[in-house]
Amino acid sequence: LTHLSRLTERLAAIPGVKEATSLTNVEDIVGEAESFTVGPFLDEIPTDKEALRHLRIRATEKPLYRGALISEDAKTAAILVELAPHLTGTAHQRVIDAIRTEIARHGGGRTHLAGKPVMDHFTALFMRLDLQRFIPLTVALMAIILWALLRNGFGAVLPLFAMGLCLVWSVGVLGLLGGTINNITTILPPLMMALTVAVSVHLLTTYQDHLASARFAAPPEGGRGREDAGDGPDRPTATLVGMWLERLRGGEAPGDGGSGAAEDLAAWRTRLHEEAASLARNREVVEATVRELWSPCLVAALTTVAGFASLVVSDIPPMRHFGVAAALGTLFSLLIAFTFLPACWLLVRRPVARHHDPLEPDPFDGLLLRLGSFVTRQPRRICLLVALVAVLAALGVLRLRVETNLLEYFDEGTRLVRDTLFVEHNLAGVEDVRISIRGREPDQILTLDTLHHLERVVRFLEGQPGVDRVTSLLDYLEEMNRAFHDEDRRYERLPESEPLIQQYMLLYDGRDLRHFLDDDRQWTAIYVRVHDHSSAKIGELIRKTRRYLAAELPEGLTGRVTGPAVLVSNLIDTLVHSQTESLALASLVIFAMVALLFRSIPTGLLAMLPNLLPILLNLGLMGWLGIPLDTATAMIAAVAIGIAVDDTVHLLSAYRGHLARGATPTEAVRLSLAAKGRAVVFTTLVLTAAFGIVTVSRFLPTARFGALCALTMVYALLADLLLTPSLLLVRRGARATDTRRKVFRRPIGQHLNR
Repeated sequence: LTHLSRLTERLAAIPGVKEATSLTNVEDIVGEAESFTVGPFLDEIPTDKEALRHLRIRATEKPLYRGALISEDAKTAAILVELAPHLTGTAHQRVIDAIRTEIARHGGGRTHLAGKPVMDHFTALFMRLDLQRFIPLTVALMAIILWALLRNGFGAVLPLFAMGLCLVWSVGVLGLLGGTINNITTILPPLMMALTVAVSVHLLTTYQDHLASARFAAPPEGGRGREDAGDGPDRPTATLVGMWLERLRGGEAPGDGGSGAAEDLAAWRTRLHEEAASLARNREVVEATVRELWSPCLVAALTTVAGFASLVVSDIPPMRHFGVAAALGTLFSLLIAFTFLPACWLLVRRPVARHHDPLEPDPFDGLLLRLGSFVTRQPRRICLLVALVAVLAALGVLRLRVETNLLEYFDEGTRLVRDTLFVEHNLAGVEDVRISIRGREPDQILTLDTLHHLERVVRFLEGQPGVDRVTSLLDYLEEMNRAFHDEDRRYERLPESEPLIQQYMLLYDGRDLRHFLDDDRQWTAIYVRVHDHSSAKIGELIRKTRRYLAAELPEGLTGRVTGPAVLVSNLIDTLVHSQTESLALASLVIFAMVALLFRSIPTGLLAMLPNLLPILLNLGLMGWLGIPLDTATAMIAAVAIGIAVDDTVHLLSAYRGHLARGATPTEAVRLSLAAKGRAVVFTTLVLTAAFGIVTVSRFLPTARFGALCALTMVYALLADLLLTPSLLLVRRGARATDTRRKVFRRPIGQHLNR
């Protein structure tokens, strides 16, 4: 008791704590001869065993204390800490940190901390830890992927710089919007970094393909270029003169006279001509790359923006903040990629060439050619197989449930989970549901008719599954009635008359009743503590209670169900509704953009099929595996559709271009896969890796979101490489009658020259 008293006082003194209540300072109603007084339950701590035994019996017998401030076996005591209202962000974190510090200082090993504010604190803590992991892991993984793709150190570094710029701008927008780092916005940094790298990969691979098709690569150190490197025009620009002067200063000047001077000057002139040709050819390649990719990349970015911006219709502020920041971040990634990267390519002396001889067959290119050959031979079978998989996924969607369990978001070994389970096992549940009942007139709550209705509501609530404890005005009136009748437990019931109730109100001069009755005696509250953390079960309790209140409360009394648990339950309903709207809006906008780009409504519809399929597969998998639709997984559809459609746009753009140059549908499909397949595969790899990094989160919904988004990206890749070309061929009625033409045995660069 001494320890409990000291800790209660220390916790109450923390800035941001409104009140701390325990057995050592709680009010007690003590009976006298036909009266009662209100005073502290514990005036002083007893020293002899008999007094302590008597105190223990009194504490465990009182319904107001039992299960709230002391366990039935008197082995566990509680301190109820009420935080100041409207604490947010860092202020909330500081208060919880201060409480944890005081607990540790006063023997924290025997103390357990639980409740909604503590869950919020641990959630924010895990978010900060996640960010400390996500950003360096994303940078490292993106660097590895870029090196594997480009085989060029300088080319791999440039997208990393672009990625950093986009990250700073996107997070800056989130801050300007007043957003915070939470379980929704914590995925923003790795996502923006991955999107920047993805658009950079499209630019870099196309740039390198143009270099290869032009039979041009950087000249080797100290020697002549490739066999055609000296064919360019003589352009002794200021840049070339500057390079020449630099070499003169560095001691690389031709001889200072003598018989070899003329030959040296001729050699330097040749090198200047070669470098002029190199710079001119590099500029042409850069311009061609930007011209070719600007339209499809712009549409791809706008479709991604549409997916993110669709979250703005959500009623949940963190989701709106994420949607706006991610949408603007996507535009930032496009702007940075199409300005920063080409500018760097023009400023460097060496083109960012892939270290692979363009005249030699590339194994990856060969794989893409074989894939194209397979698709063009089996388009109808592929479509049929996909249809069967879609039906199986649809059956899984029927099994999908909507649910959030905040406690299950944390690992079982987490201190928060252990503490919460301890409190619920020894005292009562930490989930809080409140019933607010209001009358039409003052003093209506204290009428016997109203109190009997309240009694029936309390009995109904006590009989519901998951309910551990119900506290109401009735508990105080019963306690007063018992005390007034000389602590006779037979009178632990409602007073028999309204005048007696009014007399009790005059005698009561405590403060605790203010939580249950207003000054006009027109409003009262019932507090329900629940040990179920499932939003589905709490939602069922809420719905049953609302139906009961609507049916049982008489005219003149209105009841509402409120409280933190209700907010979570309502959040899930709102989330599912808003995400349905977001997905529909995103799909409509993306369809319109693609249809406008290709000036074809059928093409717009065709583009939607391979991008809605991954979402269907994702939801179906969740249904079959029993993964619920919650605050994190509900976002996947709107986020994924905007990202997944990007590669479809690039493939369709290439397909249309090859058709315009006279290729048959079969040839156009194979050439499109050959030309864009590398970028499509590697951008998917980049996005999958970024989402894969999110799976290391200690917060289950974030990890689950990352894993499912990564799978969705893989589904989208398979749909783009298999379903999209198959749909194109089936739509055209094309047959692969020309699948072994010799032209496809030549390197990719030569295909692109045709």
